[in-house]
Amino acid sequence: MSLWRQEAFDRLPEFRKELQEEKSPHCFLSTLRGRLFEAYQEENLERIERIKEYVFRLARAREGHDASSDLGTIVAVSFFEHLPESKLIRKD
Repeated sequence: MSLWRQEAFDRLPEFRKELQEEKSPHCFLSTLRGRLFEAYQEENLERIERIKEYVFRLARAREGHDASSDLGTIVAVSFFEHLPESKLIRKD
């Protein structure tokens, strides 16, 4: 099982359905970004922290052979790049 998928199963079990539906880390991270926005609106600090731990773990993963397999690049483009779109997240 791929690192991004295994880490999500371990750290974010409540998103198991979304994880099973998504075939790529790009799509899952995009979905997860939406779940992070929701967690900020709900002030669910525990979920916010677990999502952050997950994406930072992926960002620190060993480099892939190109951008399509490099989790750090995928996290930057599919997740971090869009965080400023939320006022709540910008404040944090």
